[in-house]
Amino acid sequence: MTDTSYYKSISAKGKLAIRQKKAEAESMHQAPLGYRNVRANGRSTMERDPKKYRLVQLAKRMREEGNSINAVCRAMKARGLRSKRGKLIGPSSMHLILGRP
Repeated sequence: MTDTSYYKSISAKGKLAIRQKKAEAESMHQAPLGYRNVRANGRSTMERDPKKYRLVQLAKRMREEGNSINAVCRAMKARGLRSKRGKLIGPSSMHLILGRP
C-alpha cells in the first residue's frame, strides 16, 4: 500500500463514519448556547439546557422588541448568562447567538 492510497483509505473511512452519524441524526459538533451535548444509548445528541435556554429565548424576545444588542448584553450579564467557557458575552457574540434558529 502506497502512502497516497493509505491516506485515501483513511479519508474514505472518515467520510463513511460522518455519513452514518448524519443518517442516524447524531450530533457531531458542540451544542450552541442554550443547548448541551448528552450521550444516550451510545449516541451523542443535543438537548435544551434548562437555565440557559430560557435566557437565550428572553434575549431573542428583547431584540425583537427593539432593544439594542448592547442593552440585551447588559440584561443577560445581569441575569448571569455566560458563554460555555464562563466568559461574558459581548455584542458580536450576542449577534451570532440571536441569529441562530
